[in-house]
Amino acid sequence: SIAPKNINRPDVANKTDLEKQFDVIHFLQSNRTSGCLTPEHIYRVIGIDLSDGGVDENVATMLKKNIKIRTEEIMNPNYDPNAELFDGEDDSEEGDRTSRFILAFGYQAKFSNIKNKAGLLAQINRCKYGVAMRDLTDAYIGVSEDLKDLMTGGDIVAVYNSDDREETLFPRGEPFLVEIEGTVMVPPPLVKDIGAHNPHGNNGGGAMTDDEVVNRALQHNKVNSGSMSLLPQQDAAGNLSQQPRSCQVVCTETDATKQIRRGEAVWVGGQWFRVSSSVKLAKQPPRALAPSSVTLQKERSKKNEMDGYKLDFSTNTLPLDKLLNPVALQNVINAKKARQRLESLGVSSNKSASGVLRKKRNISLRHHGGHHVGGSSAFGGNNAEEIKTARADPALGFSQARRHGCTTDVKEMYLATIEDIPREEMDMYKLLVSAKLIEEGEPMQRPRMKQKN
Repeated sequence: SIAPKNINRPDVANKTDLEKQFDVIHFLQSNRTSGCLTPEHIYRVIGIDLSDGGVDENVATMLKKNIKIRTEEIMNPNYDPNAELFDGEDDSEEGDRTSRFILAFGYQAKFSNIKNKAGLLAQINRCKYGVAMRDLTDAYIGVSEDLKDLMTGGDIVAVYNSDDREETLFPRGEPFLVEIEGTVMVPPPLVKDIGAHNPHGNNGGGAMTDDEVVNRALQHNKVNSGSMSLLPQQDAAGNLSQQPRSCQVVCTETDATKQIRRGEAVWVGGQWFRVSSSVKLAKQPPRALAPSSVTLQKERSKKNEMDGYKLDFSTNTLPLDKLLNPVALQNVINAKKARQRLESLGVSSNKSASGVLRKKRNISLRHHGGHHVGGSSAFGGNNAEEIKTARADPALGFSQARRHGCTTDVKEMYLATIEDIPREEMDMYKLLVSAKLIEEGEPMQRPRMKQKN
């Protein structure tokens, strides 16, 4: 057994063996990255003696049979072949010195092979019939946040089981993503207000440049371990606070309220969010929390509107459930610069980024802005190559927000007209011909595309 030591350790004398077992499991789970721990180490921290012949030998026996615990026989670091058996009265700080080998205890997660987010996603993708979330929550430290991120972005499908009140996770498979019309931008007040609080900016206390905005975000991110507060707010007394603001809302060129609902997943700048559905209450009710699903069939509860939403979702703003991280912020700003570069070359940037990148047309401009285009003109020769390069800028891919599945207006149109769609194939064929969507005699189904070698 392990000798007592006069230090402050938890009093476990009045605890049952089951309670002691729980304490040991919780301790080992919190220290699972340390591997198996010796009985001496466990005793020094939580006061439970798991050594051979120790006070809590019954607890040690229970732990050996517990599927959440693994044991390893290791060399005893305190082994002394000349030592006498410990009688339990000595005040020595050392553990058992008479045994050459001792049993060490460690936490055994069900999926002990998972070490990071990539491994977590790979494991879920292997479970085509689903895996209970509770079986994954102890895989490694930080796994809960990674699971939340995977559900937020729709990388996995979470289904709530009302019987055991647990969520089961399934692989999503190939996602179907749709771009939301219009470009997204960092709100103009963000740059202006940050500059007002930045006397060292390039503009002598005026508005900061886009690069300064990102640099400040990066610096703040390092200091605050991921909590980014780009815009200091003023309280009623006019004092500056560091509550995050503005980077949680992006501007949209078109009305996004008709294309996505509060609570649904949205991709901005390479980062996944949920459209904010938080209400103006200290504690968020379940109806205001983001659902497990990345899409919704109906709007959130009317009670949320009565309580009032924290962030405005209007014709030109898109509220997010968390702050844009510095990388996503940089991507949105770079996309704006790429569009401005196209416009400076006289090319419209109103098309979607994916459309710009997909279309590889030969640039053959004859007239532009009323000026003739020739070999030596402003849009000939090298300038045509410059336009081609500007159109291929990968930053344009961050110009628009994306979502899972069809936009809200398309869904509503489908549901409103589904009864008008013929059930019989021949009736459908006649309807397509009458609408001139196919020619008479043309097959309804196109031949399957062949895979290129």
